[in-house]
Amino acid sequence: PVRCGKPCLRGGLYHPIGCGKIFLYSCAPALNLVTGAKEPELRVALSLEGPKAKGVFSSLLEQKDAIEADLGFDLTWLSRDQSTTCHIFSRTDSDFRNESLRVEQFEWLRHRVEAMRRVFVPIVKSLRQEDEERP
Repeated sequence: PVRCGKPCLRGGLYHPIGCGKIFLYSCAPALNLVTGAKEPELRVALSLEGPKAKGVFSSLLEQKDAIEADLGFDLTWLSRDQSTTCHIFSRTDSDFRNESLRVEQFEWLRHRVEAMRRVFVPIVKSLRQEDEERP
């Protein structure tokens, strides 16, 4: 089962994966992360923070095709030059204010969080171990 941390002020949930500044995050924001438009969506992201984020992101990006094939869905890979934080996420347009969609929305979020945890945790831990073994 996937653990949830405390809700954050931005309205999302952290899902710790035991990898420090790399974590899963699920949210239902009113702002599209890619376009910046005010469009409600559901999103599950692997967030990478800190000085090693860009390097880990690059290593994961090299495995993009295999990762997405294992997940069974495409991801958006976002690394902005002006930021030290990178995001790899799945999103869908969905209005979280519509209560009739809640069961469907929670199922979508649960499926994505579980799949991303299953696929990313072993890869990230392997990358972390390789990094620790380097002189």
